[in-house]
Amino acid sequence: MRNQSFIRGLQWFFYFSVIALLLVLCLHWYRSSYFYYDDFNCMFLVQQQTFWSMLGHILNPLSGYFRPAYMMAYWVNWNLFELNPWPYHWFKWLLHAFNVALVYLVLKRLTGSRYGAAVAVLLFSYQIAFREIFFNFACLGEVLCAALMWTGLWVYARIGTSLKGLLWCYVIFYFALKTKEMAVTLPLLWLAYDLTVREDLICAWWPSLSDGSWKTIVLRLGPLIKRLTIPFAMALGYLLLKVPVMGGLVPYSQASPTHPYYVDYSLVDMPGSFAWYFNSLFRVQLSPGDWLLIWGLAFSFLFLKRSRAALFFSLYVFVSFIPVIVLVNRRLPYYWYIPSFGIGGLIALTIKQAAERLRIRRASWLVETGAAILFLALGYTHYTLQKQWTQPMMIWVRSLTEENRSFVAGLQQLPQPEPNATIYFQSVPRYFDQIGARSVAQVIFRRTDLNGKIVSECMPSTRYCVQFDNPEVTLLGNSNFRRGNSTTPR
Repeated sequence: MRNQSFIRGLQWFFYFSVIALLLVLCLHWYRSSYFYYDDFNCMFLVQQQTFWSMLGHILNPLSGYFRPAYMMAYWVNWNLFELNPWPYHWFKWLLHAFNVALVYLVLKRLTGSRYGAAVAVLLFSYQIAFREIFFNFACLGEVLCAALMWTGLWVYARIGTSLKGLLWCYVIFYFALKTKEMAVTLPLLWLAYDLTVREDLICAWWPSLSDGSWKTIVLRLGPLIKRLTIPFAMALGYLLLKVPVMGGLVPYSQASPTHPYYVDYSLVDMPGSFAWYFNSLFRVQLSPGDWLLIWGLAFSFLFLKRSRAALFFSLYVFVSFIPVIVLVNRRLPYYWYIPSFGIGGLIALTIKQAAERLRIRRASWLVETGAAILFLALGYTHYTLQKQWTQPMMIWVRSLTEENRSFVAGLQQLPQPEPNATIYFQSVPRYFDQIGARSVAQVIFRRTDLNGKIVSECMPSTRYCVQFDNPEVTLLGNSNFRRGNSTTPR
């Protein structure tokens, strides 16, 4: 018995070593990552807060502060490490590694397949679709929200029918809502799990319905409604608080059809949005009509086969996408990070079913060895393909990274502006806007009294004007400082 346990432990050490190696090799591509314009906007916000004010926004359910749990991570990193990018990225990469392990635990629990869960995790650990997750620290909200949502799903599946389990679920859901808007779908995911896996109410009446079945179904719905009433009320209250101002990003009344955060609730455009995301993940170019046919056939097949777990994972993908699918002008591939859990579940179930069809129940050493070789080959193939797809994109990442790094290093060498001064930027790095100009001015000089504006040309009377000609930063303007003070960071 001890010998078998040792061999099994050695096997799973091998599998996780392959996944860990894949993570290290892929994240190594982003070792030179720096800060981006969104980072300065977040640092600008937390620079105006204290620890206790941030904690108050997290604990206050009526606080409208922008994603306070997510911003707390910025507050801690900013106050500990300031503008040193390494601790920020290591924090996010380690959190992603935690999510990799968490996905394995949850999928193993929901599918009952260790090997299937390991394969799904191998494919999830790095995807070109998640590329912004790995080089842009501002995407931390996605990673942190995913950790809380998957923990909530794991707890609900294990002990979600007990009072203690439900209390844990409610607490986790509360903090997930304080992290990012994607978490608002968690009660719907719990409901989907109950309807498909735990209670099997979706397929309970198929293929025929006996006389007493409706009464049985209604009785089984009672406990389900009781345990989910509170989280649904929490989600409704959160939406009433956040939707009018679009999460603090733009007032709902001002969101025009051309605004990046414009929300379109039309069912007509939703297939196109879903098709865009599926095309970006699977690297194909199918039309919305093609995808509608594929989705319809897939759901019909799973329903007829009474594949309860597969139905849940399929529903998970579409339900978890709801908060971003309505943003028709803002489609970003990394939004796949949270919904991809459903794809992983389908992969794990497929492998489990394949093993059952091959009648592999008690695996011999030959089968275990073959599985390990296949896993290693899959890991190598996945790494090779992801590297091939990632490298062209890294040219852009490195270029933007060096541009931002030069800009910040040059600004840090400039003299301090006068109190309540406005810093005029005659040129800035790519993607910086008027909001980013004010943010970077306050963050670089660590002062909240400054303002920043982007102008096409500095007026002769301008007292503090900055020109950025990558990699050179030049101080211009009619001030007490020497005109044409140029700094070139090394």
